[in-house]
Amino acid sequence: MVQAPPLRLLSFALLLQFSAICAQNKPESWRVHLPFFRCAHIDFQQGNLLLASDQGAWSYNLQTIERQPFSKAEGFSAVESSVVRAHPSKPWAIITYRSGHVDLIKNGRVIGLNSLLNAGINDSKFIRSAEWFGDTVLLAADFGAVIIDANQEVFRNSAILNNSPQFTTETCQYAAVFNNRFWFALSSGLYSSPLNGNIKDLTSWSLHADAGPGFYLKLAPFNGKLYAIKGQTGDSLFAIVPGVSVQNLQFPDFPSFNQIRTIGNRLYILTDTVAIAIDPQQSPIWNFHSPFGLFKDIVQDDLGNHYLATSRNGLLFAATNQTAYGPPGPETRNAYDIKVLPNGDVWVATGGRTPLWGAIFRRDQLFYRRQGFWRVLREPEAGYPLGHADLLAIAPDPDNPSRLFVAAGITGLYEINNYAYSSFIQGPPLPMGLNRPGLGGLAFDRQKNLWVAPTYDPIGLLCLKTDNTFSAVDFPNFTSNSVPTGDVVVDDFGHVWLAVWSRGIAVYNPSSGQKQYLTATFNSGDLPNLHIRTLAKDKNGEIWVGTDDGIRVFSPGLLFSGNPINGQKVVLKSDDGNNELLLAQTIVNDIQIDGGNRKWIATQGAGVLLVSPDGRSIIRSFNAANSPLLADNVQCIGIDPVSGEVYFGTELGIISYQGNASEANDQFGEVLAFPNPIKPNYDGPVTIRGLARNAHLKITDVAGNLVYELQADGGTATWNGKRFDGRRPQTGVYLVWATNEDGSESMATKLIFIH
Repeated sequence: MVQAPPLRLLSFALLLQFSAICAQNKPESWRVHLPFFRCAHIDFQQGNLLLASDQGAWSYNLQTIERQPFSKAEGFSAVESSVVRAHPSKPWAIITYRSGHVDLIKNGRVIGLNSLLNAGINDSKFIRSAEWFGDTVLLAADFGAVIIDANQEVFRNSAILNNSPQFTTETCQYAAVFNNRFWFALSSGLYSSPLNGNIKDLTSWSLHADAGPGFYLKLAPFNGKLYAIKGQTGDSLFAIVPGVSVQNLQFPDFPSFNQIRTIGNRLYILTDTVAIAIDPQQSPIWNFHSPFGLFKDIVQDDLGNHYLATSRNGLLFAATNQTAYGPPGPETRNAYDIKVLPNGDVWVATGGRTPLWGAIFRRDQLFYRRQGFWRVLREPEAGYPLGHADLLAIAPDPDNPSRLFVAAGITGLYEINNYAYSSFIQGPPLPMGLNRPGLGGLAFDRQKNLWVAPTYDPIGLLCLKTDNTFSAVDFPNFTSNSVPTGDVVVDDFGHVWLAVWSRGIAVYNPSSGQKQYLTATFNSGDLPNLHIRTLAKDKNGEIWVGTDDGIRVFSPGLLFSGNPINGQKVVLKSDDGNNELLLAQTIVNDIQIDGGNRKWIATQGAGVLLVSPDGRSIIRSFNAANSPLLADNVQCIGIDPVSGEVYFGTELGIISYQGNASEANDQFGEVLAFPNPIKPNYDGPVTIRGLARNAHLKITDVAGNLVYELQADGGTATWNGKRFDGRRPQTGVYLVWATNEDGSESMATKLIFIH
């Protein structure tokens, strides 16, 4: 058992709100940005509705209407939750996940019970049901069944179907307790074992042939009978008295059944859009119909109000037929490019590529986050020759944050103005009169020309000028109709860099018309790999290149001098002298530069690294095991230039991290220090924002005695809150004195320490 540290020793209801109160005020914190509306389970406890969605669990407070995620950012174990069930009489609850993780919420603590992950089970660990009996939980998972002792906070017993030749091909869809026996809905029949026995002993499992063989989905004990949904599509519902009788319940208006659940003296039966309740005599006593499906689960509060979990519309209130989508998040979890603008807007291109950079024809829309709320920007229904597909890159207008361009890998170039599509721009026609639809990457130059990269096209670059005319640049035998293109970057000399899959990098000098090709050949690039996934220009003007085999760095000043040019290898310094190349043999998906010129690097399978400006030391390393990062496959990164918040687009969705470096210039802005005052129970860093670029700070007491000295990363400084001697300052007022790099600007602010 792995026990997460207590979030706080609070009542269960306060625990649901804890992370929302703290998330915005912590100098280094995480926030999830996920679509929570595809819900599968719901329960009720202490005025809160608890829901499990395929992107994580969340709660809805019926009094405050607050929607709170239960994500890795709040200390929970995993992302894709499968079941949530509250204890019937105690402030406890269980949350399970598709991965096999289990979280027990108990007495204000989140306890990760993750023994299944290390149990040597090779089959799927998807947990499909969880039922309380006493202080014990019975779980059904694809591989079998598990019993959890919530008092001792341990797995007490487990049954692995693959351990018996009889059950090798079976999966367990549901488990329940009925008539002093455990009951298991398997993919070929209905089985049971003694309640006081050992479920691990599969020879004790008895087949019950009352309703015949078949695929059993759900179970619900009710009024002395065991009700069961049968069939892979849930086409039959049976009421079984084992060994005595079986009844096939007929509901002419129900083509299939999604869920059955016992609540009090009622049995609830759900289809996609209809829910009914029957009494012990099987007479319908309540029914509800709504187009806001698909219905997956139902619960009743203390006042008798009904709430449904739906897989399309989140939470559904039966009394008003209204929906609540869940905590704010985008419409899907897909992200291929993220851009954060100085005004705080976050834009997400939701396309994607195959492992070899082929098209996947993803039709997800364009998302943006504005003033804390996520919205979807849907393509217009008329006036566009093709619906967009595979949105791959975003280029904001450097002078106008309400205008940006989006490249689609299938359909072309779109212009956005004031949060609406304003035009679809086709490039110049091919000789046959067809326009070039697909694009790989795009970037503005200093003259506000937009450089775009046609993909699978002999023309490597198109330049959309400010007068809306195009010019074209070809790279003979380097770009072709069989090769996709990627990132476009314009360096400080005006050279345009183009990533060409499996070929290397093409560079064009608009002033002279010269072209340069960087390949794996020594003195002609010396790239470690020709699969170029990302290009980034840092604040020193160097070009960082991410490949399928690590990173190279180019200084573009001598690119067209006629001299040999090779990418610089980035060597990590090691105290033991065993230096190694940065991310060698690792796929690098994205590189972004923060306000302190540090590099944030997204990898395939190794999470995210933050490295020093020269790349020779690792500052932070985030993966799914050591942090709230949702997954180790990270496709893209976006950085807020003002706050320093870093957004990670992973294969399981978007999560952001409040970093400690922000963009800056030579003047001070509105300086903010937080937390302030620093209270006795706070032992984290103190963050000071709004500083001039790389400002120098001195912290003194009111008598002028130096307490600490440090330098900002970009426009943000992070102090560990300790004196030079490692002790916490005494209670009192402390002064922060800061000057910019050349000493021409200065400022002062105050900090208060309380013991």
